[in-house]
Amino acid sequence: MQRWIYIICIHNTSESNNFGGIIFNIDKVENSKIVILVWTPYFGRRNGDALSIMAIHNNSYPECFRDCEITYDRNRVLEAHALVFHAWSKDLAMSDLPKNRTVSQLWVLLEQESPILARKDLDSFSGLFNWTMTYRKDSDVFHPYGKIVSLVDGVNKLDSKLDAFLSGKTKLVVGVISKCSTDSKREVLIDQLKKQGVPVDIFGKCGVEICRHGSDSSCSESEVWTKLSQDYKFYFAFENAICLDYVTEKLFRTLELGLVPVVYGGANYSQIAPPNSFIDVNDFKTPKELADFLRYLDRNPEEYKKFFEWRKKYKVMTGDGWCTLCKKLRNHELKRRLKERLVPKTYDKLKNWWFQYPFSSAKEERKLAICRCIKKVTNMAHRKIFILFFAVFLFLILYTILNVYVSVEFRLLSSEDGKEGLSWKLSLPATASQLFNFFNGSAEQVSLFLNETKDATLDTLVLRYDAACRIPKLDPFHSSIKHLLSKRSFTCEKEGYSLLFKSTLNSTLVPLKTLDLMENLGIKSCCYKTISRKDDSDKSYELSETCYPVSLLEFTVVPIEHDYLAISCEFRSNSSNSTSGNGTLISGNGTSTSVNGTFTKIVDMHAFVHLNASVKALVQNITEERLKGSNQNSTQKLVNVLVLGLDTFSRMSFIRQMPKSHSFLLNELDAVEIKGYNKIAHNTFLNVLATLTSLNDVMEKDINSSCKVNNMFDNCPFIWKNYSQHGFLTSYGEDGATIGNFNYLQKGFKTPPTDFYLRHFSLAADKLIKHSRMCFGPRFSHEVLLDYIQKFTYAMGSDNRYFQFIWSTALAHDYLNHGQFGDQPLRSTLEWLNNEGYLNQTILIVMSDHGHRFGGIMKYIQGLLENRMPLLYYVLPSWFKEKYARAYQNLKSNQDLLTTPFDLHETLKDLVTLESITAEQLWQREMILKNHENNSALPRGISHFLPIPLSRTCRMAGIENSYCVCRSLTDISTDNLAVRQAVYYAVYFINSIVSKYPQCAILSLGTVTGAMAGVGISGEEDYQINFETTPGDASLSATILRDKNGIWRVSGTIARINQYGNDSHCVENREAKMYCFCKDMASGLNLQP
Repeated sequence: MQRWIYIICIHNTSESNNFGGIIFNIDKVENSKIVILVWTPYFGRRNGDALSIMAIHNNSYPECFRDCEITYDRNRVLEAHALVFHAWSKDLAMSDLPKNRTVSQLWVLLEQESPILARKDLDSFSGLFNWTMTYRKDSDVFHPYGKIVSLVDGVNKLDSKLDAFLSGKTKLVVGVISKCSTDSKREVLIDQLKKQGVPVDIFGKCGVEICRHGSDSSCSESEVWTKLSQDYKFYFAFENAICLDYVTEKLFRTLELGLVPVVYGGANYSQIAPPNSFIDVNDFKTPKELADFLRYLDRNPEEYKKFFEWRKKYKVMTGDGWCTLCKKLRNHELKRRLKERLVPKTYDKLKNWWFQYPFSSAKEERKLAICRCIKKVTNMAHRKIFILFFAVFLFLILYTILNVYVSVEFRLLSSEDGKEGLSWKLSLPATASQLFNFFNGSAEQVSLFLNETKDATLDTLVLRYDAACRIPKLDPFHSSIKHLLSKRSFTCEKEGYSLLFKSTLNSTLVPLKTLDLMENLGIKSCCYKTISRKDDSDKSYELSETCYPVSLLEFTVVPIEHDYLAISCEFRSNSSNSTSGNGTLISGNGTSTSVNGTFTKIVDMHAFVHLNASVKALVQNITEERLKGSNQNSTQKLVNVLVLGLDTFSRMSFIRQMPKSHSFLLNELDAVEIKGYNKIAHNTFLNVLATLTSLNDVMEKDINSSCKVNNMFDNCPFIWKNYSQHGFLTSYGEDGATIGNFNYLQKGFKTPPTDFYLRHFSLAADKLIKHSRMCFGPRFSHEVLLDYIQKFTYAMGSDNRYFQFIWSTALAHDYLNHGQFGDQPLRSTLEWLNNEGYLNQTILIVMSDHGHRFGGIMKYIQGLLENRMPLLYYVLPSWFKEKYARAYQNLKSNQDLLTTPFDLHETLKDLVTLESITAEQLWQREMILKNHENNSALPRGISHFLPIPLSRTCRMAGIENSYCVCRSLTDISTDNLAVRQAVYYAVYFINSIVSKYPQCAILSLGTVTGAMAGVGISGEEDYQINFETTPGDASLSATILRDKNGIWRVSGTIARINQYGNDSHCVENREAKMYCFCKDMASGLNLQP
């Protein structure tokens, strides 16, 4: 099947908005590869080097050459989309240029050496090249030797054995130098440092030749560098020329191998490498100061070790210049196929561009970069002519700067001074007065042509072509995000937290280690205290005064009155546990004591489910009055409902991170996977609230006016109340105590909302034994929840109907690849539920709230779409599918259609009594739904047991533009006037929130990092804009709409896509916390206690 793309054009006029477009067969572009012909040898090498380029980049950037091919075959010159000429190559000559050139072919000049080493008089090639591909940031294709990027998860490979690696370094400084006399005079600097007593070993042509190429087959360059990194602490990464942006492999290679580079060059290294990863010569006034600092680090291993801390967050990668070239050519070819009038630029004065450097605000020492690079030019051309040219150039630059400065300042005068104009000074906050002038100025509206495509285009296939909302068919391993994915390993069994006991389904504690092993750990005895809710509050818990003994030899029976336990053990003071672990206690308030050379510490916590006297009394008191409104004569005819929520899991992420569980659900449990499930709000709270109550609390208006009292949710219409009224026992639990669904910046519940409520257990575990976000003592908190599900299911047996809602937060909330740690535990729990027969009387729902909202994945279209598409699976008993066949068929037919948490809520309502999903009742409801569809009055929530109409749109389903997965957008320039207006409105909107809090700084627009546009679900102009604000460097993503009257509004929530951490500690409001940058942070003072 061929894929076609419809490119929309919006022509804004004073009269109306006219929409038009063209249809384009995108497969014709995607199925033909871009051919890149390297015309000259690349650093003296031919043929095989093209393959090495692709091999290197396929390892680092696997998405690179899916669409591009690099070749040295000159016979393909007329086929090639671009020709690359290496300026350094001796073969570059006018006589060797191709004789024929196609109209659409681009010529690219590649250079990675500095102008000082330029071999050619580039003026002879003026007017031939369209693009430049160099280390300069202002090149058409930025081609650095390397780059340093954030680690998504995990630890750099060197760090697992870092201490041993650093202790083996016995020598101080090394340098590998092949050019002995340089324009930068690095050799002079090295001599000066030697005179200060710094031991420096120089290898290469300017020192000891340790590995001559081809002379010794046993000597390889990689082995030599590995040996140097093992022996030496510092490396002199001194460049041979001091030119702006010029940084070679010296920096990146040494960082990757584990040497601390001492850098000397013309680049701003602080923009290239993380803090405390390098030592800059320019930070020291004299060579003596630098020598003293190197010796200081040599004598202080812990201080030296700090120069490796960056490896926990960053990694070194090969430069991606060839990838950038490939993507840029792909976009250029797509535009050309769309019949755009593309007139490629040419460099008429190539040498001028190469030797004239843009001014920057770098350190004062960097000014030498311009002068030193000019030196070579003055030797190559007429000195007087160049000096005259350079003087004119300086004059024009200064004139332009002064003119812009005066113009900007003039335009920013207030209207009281009688001045008018449009403010474009982006560093100023978007205040109301500026916005008034901006949006009501006389600037002429510009036409918006949506004719650009993203660098990483997605597969345009959809799940259903006959639906009004076409859900994109995503690839969980799309090439645009593959570099973000990785396999990890992690354990919660740290020193001080060993698995000492396991708890069984029949309420016993079983020791997992022999008595000898217990004694080896320094354990003398163990006991447990019970955990209970304190003062009718979700915010506190208390421990019993009594500590009940736990046997170290055999199992201990736990009484049915004790549901939640904190196990503490008495240790000898000289044991390894004396300084490890997170929580210690001996008394009810959690304090620790040390008596007669021993100490007591909490080592583990366990949750049990008991049908104790109070629960049995509740069951026995189920009367006909509680069953009023139901025709069920026995609870046996009802079905249990078990809902497991996995926070921050898109459907794609679940497939990637939990393949075993995904496979078991589909292949063994015959689960129905809802592929068109779309979130309705930004965060967990709002999506879970819609699931449990059907309230749409986008701005907390619905819930404030209906049920939330004193910031508590007791009066809200939670679905578990429906089940309770019909004789079900209810259970609610989650592991994210500090960021609980109803407790983060809220007070939760005054009284327990369900019969079994895990809140005070999770709160105690979080306070006493949590030692990472994912761990409760020696176990993943996710495993603790799954264990609780098994105990609850076992305790309920076959005589009691139940509704259980469990929410797992900690596993994947902060990290893209950490979900994999929960795969096997979830698979095991699913197997247990199935093998023990519990799923024969239970409907299992596995769901999520949204995909990842933070981090690198949000830079890609794939990430934006995944964020809107959480997972949802239904597992139904076989008898249910037969008895309620119509409901089951409707559920299956809805798999590929647009559905929401509102629909899930309606489905949960149907499962209370099952009366509404009989064949007769469904037929009647379907007729009513059809009438609503015909009258364009579909309800917001539609049960999954009813057929979702094909005509349903995001607007009908109660989904804002910003969350709608059917929304189609196209890249546009960030300089577009409409984009600028939209982003100014976004900043104004944010400031209208934070300005209510005097402790928050007023924000200004920083950088607009990306923009897309389309047509909104109600016909408005729709702009998706990513931008940054200052102070605080918040990264934000906003959907801004403009109606036909030119009125702007924000759709949904302006999302924070980087974490705010402690920046907003001074406010408690949920909305303001996303944007606020506390003023005390700006001054370097954190007033948070």
